[in-house]
Amino acid sequence: MSAYEYTLVYEEVNRNYVDRVDVCKPGSFSSNGMQPCTPCPVGQYQTDFAQTQCDVCPGSETTFYAGSMSAEACMSKCQAGSFSICGYEPCEECEAGFYQPNSGEMTCIQCPVDQTTASSGSSSSSDCKNFEESVSCFGETATPSCSAGFTMDFAYVNYGRTDGSTCPHVAMSDQDCTSTPVIINDNCQGQETCSVAVTTSNMGGDPCGGTFKYLHLKWLCVSNGA
Repeated sequence: MSAYEYTLVYEEVNRNYVDRVDVCKPGSFSSNGMQPCTPCPVGQYQTDFAQTQCDVCPGSETTFYAGSMSAEACMSKCQAGSFSICGYEPCEECEAGFYQPNSGEMTCIQCPVDQTTASSGSSSSSDCKNFEESVSCFGETATPSCSAGFTMDFAYVNYGRTDGSTCPHVAMSDQDCTSTPVIINDNCQGQETCSVAVTTSNMGGDPCGGTFKYLHLKWLCVSNGA
């Protein structure tokens, strides 16, 4: 409810107060309810005229600014692992590769280069882990794996060619060739280890004919108990 709407309400219900300029208005208070008044501090509100104190927001809720005039102004801060444009609900989880250890934040912190998180909503820098990585040239067999007790969560899968130095070959004209073979998700995601031959049929077709390709994988090893 806006300040204008509040005024309309109290003009009807408390006209004797509205007509007096010496009383504290909604959103403020004083020791005797009269001027001079102090705005309700952050985390409190007051809906009435001539009040000697403000009401405290319930639980862990707070207000975004001082002088709030309604319980509707009480909001919960974004919890660790999430953020919003103002730091209050509604909030979004930090996406994979980011984390936020504090509540009430407006952004998330990006993991260092070559690190990411296993999922969204991470709340600690310790959630940032190094990628495992493998490159298998066409005709070879990719064998990504994790240690016992850990399973693979793939962050990057590409079959094609994105540079001229990996799997060098005379046929490297297309270096902007990308595709995401579904076999990795079907056969390897969530597994401790897997084996996939890098062939045209296994990769789901040829994304760039005439170019020698390779399968590039990056994954995190996630504890089975996570």
